[in-house]
Amino acid sequence: MFDIGWAELALVFVVALIVIGPKDLPVALRAAGVWIGRLRRMAREFQSSVDEVLRESELKELRDRAEKASRFDMGEATRRAIDPDGALERATSPVSLEDDAPAARPAAADAPATAPAASASPASQTPPPAVPAPAVPAPTDATPAAPVGAKPATPATAPAAPAATPDDATTPKA
Repeated sequence: MFDIGWAELALVFVVALIVIGPKDLPVALRAAGVWIGRLRRMAREFQSSVDEVLRESELKELRDRAEKASRFDMGEATRRAIDPDGALERATSPVSLEDDAPAARPAAADAPATAPAASASPASQTPPPAVPAPAVPAPTDATPAAPVGAKPATPATAPAAPAATPDDATTPKA
C-alpha cells in the first residue's frame, strides 16, 4: 500500500524523537499502537459485515433458485418446447359436435325445404350426428396358451369323436 522503506522509517523516528522528546516517545508510540489496533479491529468488523451481506445475498439467491426449481412444471415446459405457439395442440384437439350443433340448427330450420344442397356453402352445412358403434364384446379365450413347440394335450375325460359316416347327400355316386 505505502512504499515505506527502512530509510523513511528511520527518518520518521528521528523527527518524532526530536519533536516529542525521549521522555514522551514511549507513551506516544503506545497511543499510536492502540489507535492502529482500533483501526484494524474496525476494518476487520467492516470486512466481516461485508462478507456476511454477500453471504446473505448469495443465500437469498440460492433460496430463490430452489424455490423456482420446486415450482417448475416439467409437463408445461415440455409442451412449450414442443409446441410454442399451440398449433399442434389445436390440430390434435378433438372436435365437439355439440358445440357447433345449436348454432347450426336454427339456420337450417330457416332455410327453405326446396333449396338444393349444392347451393349452400360447405361451412354452413353441419355433418350428420355421429352414431356410436354397437358394443362388441371382446373375444375371450378360456384356455391358456400353449408354449411354443409343445404338442397339444388331449384331455382324458373328453369323449372320442364319433366315426364319420358317409352321408348320401354329400358323397358322390359312382
